[in-house]
Amino acid sequence: MNEAFRYETLSVRENEQKFRFTGPFREFPEVTISMNGPHQIKNAAVALMTIEVLRQYYAMIVEEEDLLRAMNATQWPGRLELISTHPRILIDGAHNPEGAETLASAIKTTYSYKKLHLMMGMLSNKNHTEYFRHILPIVDTLILTEPVWFKKAGAAGLASLARTLLEEIGRTDVEVIVEPNWKTALEIMNRLTAQDDLAVVTGTLYLIGDVRSWIKHQSDSEKGW
Repeated sequence: MNEAFRYETLSVRENEQKFRFTGPFREFPEVTISMNGPHQIKNAAVALMTIEVLRQYYAMIVEEEDLLRAMNATQWPGRLELISTHPRILIDGAHNPEGAETLASAIKTTYSYKKLHLMMGMLSNKNHTEYFRHILPIVDTLILTEPVWFKKAGAAGLASLARTLLEEIGRTDVEVIVEPNWKTALEIMNRLTAQDDLAVVTGTLYLIGDVRSWIKHQSDSEKGW
């Protein structure tokens, strides 16, 4: 990537990241995106380079003003998406160790909070141990629930694994709550989350879709969005 183009982060704050892009054809001194997480700057730079190649070699016409406006307007539902401000609730469909690592990094670098309350539901065929290794060091409260899906992982089993791993890293201060019903789990998380805290719902997209639909539309399911 560095041989073809480069990017440099200029500033990072919640819902706004700025970077400089230097490609083989031209430079963009300042590009603004509203998606969160350092990985989204990388993704945006790759997208810019792709457009630059299409513009240079395939005569695709893109006005610079329109391009920069589109970069800033781009959203990705269910990926570091703030869906409530009172309390602050962030949803992210991280469902594997790589996703958990990216989520943990974004939370640490982008968001400010007093306590982090994390609600999670997973499918049974995922690498739960390595997922937890990225997430457990940053949480204050861990709420284990279950998605409405036949391949769901049991909340009690996830809690047992989490408690074992918390012992290994010496975290005796983390509250672990088991609530299989995700709507009840969401109510518990809401009650626990003070205004200067951050609540995160993560795990399988089957859970994220339902939570997103319930909070935004009071509908039971948004699978397929």
